[in-house]
Amino acid sequence: MFETILSVKVGLAGKEEESGMNIIVVIDVSGTTCSAFGTGSTNTKIDVEKAVATQIVGGLRPGDKIGVISFDFNSHLISPLSVIDEKPDLNYTISTIQCGGYRAGTLVSAGLIRAEDILGSAKGSKNIVLISDGITQYPGNAIARAKSMTSQGIKTYTVGVGFDTNREFMQDLALAGQGVYFEPTEAQRLNIIFSREYDEEETDVMGLLILDSNHFITKNLDLSAKVTGFNQVVPKSSARMLIATHNTNPIVSVWHFGLGRIAALTTDPEVWAGQLLNKENSKLITKIINWAIGDPSRNKEFDVKLKDSRINDVAEINVISETEPVLEGFLFSKITKNLYRTSFVPKTEGFYDFFDASMAVNYKREYEELGINPELVDLVSITNGRIFNKDNTTAIVEFIRENSKRKKIDKKSYSWILVLIALCIFLAEVCIRRIMENRKSI
Repeated sequence: MFETILSVKVGLAGKEEESGMNIIVVIDVSGTTCSAFGTGSTNTKIDVEKAVATQIVGGLRPGDKIGVISFDFNSHLISPLSVIDEKPDLNYTISTIQCGGYRAGTLVSAGLIRAEDILGSAKGSKNIVLISDGITQYPGNAIARAKSMTSQGIKTYTVGVGFDTNREFMQDLALAGQGVYFEPTEAQRLNIIFSREYDEEETDVMGLLILDSNHFITKNLDLSAKVTGFNQVVPKSSARMLIATHNTNPIVSVWHFGLGRIAALTTDPEVWAGQLLNKENSKLITKIINWAIGDPSRNKEFDVKLKDSRINDVAEINVISETEPVLEGFLFSKITKNLYRTSFVPKTEGFYDFFDASMAVNYKREYEELGINPELVDLVSITNGRIFNKDNTTAIVEFIRENSKRKKIDKKSYSWILVLIALCIFLAEVCIRRIMENRKSI
């Protein structure tokens, strides 16, 4: 019963050879794709679109099925859905696609409708990869189409191309289609999602890859952690896999259950993923919790939001209220509907109370990194000293007393004994010689 609310199922994914992989690449050839990809770039948008498409083709394996469609105001079949093995010239076919369109205007929905018709009878996983600048007429129709296709198991992934890409539309389109939006430089992650690039790799230490960088949890997240293990799970069809290992094992998957939010972190920081508790990676766990909780105060008529601050830093007081709040010494400005804001600069550390909320003010930021200089520790060690806590005066006195004691060494020489023995031997020798000489004279 507990598993029913999770965004994942416990177990292993089936093999791709058994389930089948079907991908339709939908390429925008409208007039806007003839323009430059970016300022100072010699490539056009269509050049980049074709490069992304061939990159996807290169990530497939024998047995996968792929089809290619172009669109402007209408859709055009470039290559029907068939096994990649039967298309040795597919990259060349893609390279011959020209921009400019066959008719004025752009309809993303036209390309999606043609892709849906092709994938409708396909067996296995069904995926659409839309490569476009997102400049289209009737964007609402395209989003509605992507959402309706999910009932057939069709997921829509989008790749934005060009400096003027309508990212908001492309992101909304991918979200409605239960897919992911990518920048052109992130297109290689599609091969990870489709489990095509790293699934043969076996290693004891695995890096983590952010597949969807547009979600609240992963947005602006710099993740450098590595893991040595994970729970064997499979994301459910309507879930979003945000983070995976390089061999496609899910690490973070999310979805909505009723009105609630569910996030599954399928590795254990105490066993396999201790690096997730490091300072630079711990934001992941914090953001998962924050996303799951949401904003508990969103339905309150009056609420105060404060962030901890530091001495001499500007601290903000945000108040949600239908009327302008009154606080002695402060003047509030209306920011948006029901949101008022004021600020102040704290001069001392401690806790500050505003209405029914408290703010903690810490010492100056430059003091944060202060501590014992490592050179001091080395110096104390070399001189046989010791570092004490400032409050431990008894230990200081005892240490000085012990080290103040000196040993007195008295040396006694016994060399006189050797001299006496030598003198005795000398006298004995003299006496013996005298006696011998007297006897010879007689």
